[in-house]
Amino acid sequence: MASNIQALDNSATDNRLGDDFDRRNLDWYIDKIIACVVFICGISAILFVLGIFFFVTKEGIGKRSSAASTTRCCSPSASSSSW
Repeated sequence: MASNIQALDNSATDNRLGDDFDRRNLDWYIDKIIACVVFICGISAILFVLGIFFFVTKEGIGKRSSAASTTRCCSPSASSSSW
């Protein structure tokens, strides 16, 4: 008889857990908010790294092109031969 009651109690508990699992309570909303915050932080980190690469590339190309133009205008072959 005790095992019969225990089996009924387990069945009732399993049904309650199943019902609670399907509900959208505060825990579900907190989990979704945290998941969204983590997703947004991940996207912003990727954009930040891409921004760094863009900035370094832009500055590197600017320095390289100004160095190339300085070399071209100040090289002995580009200047007059009357030194």
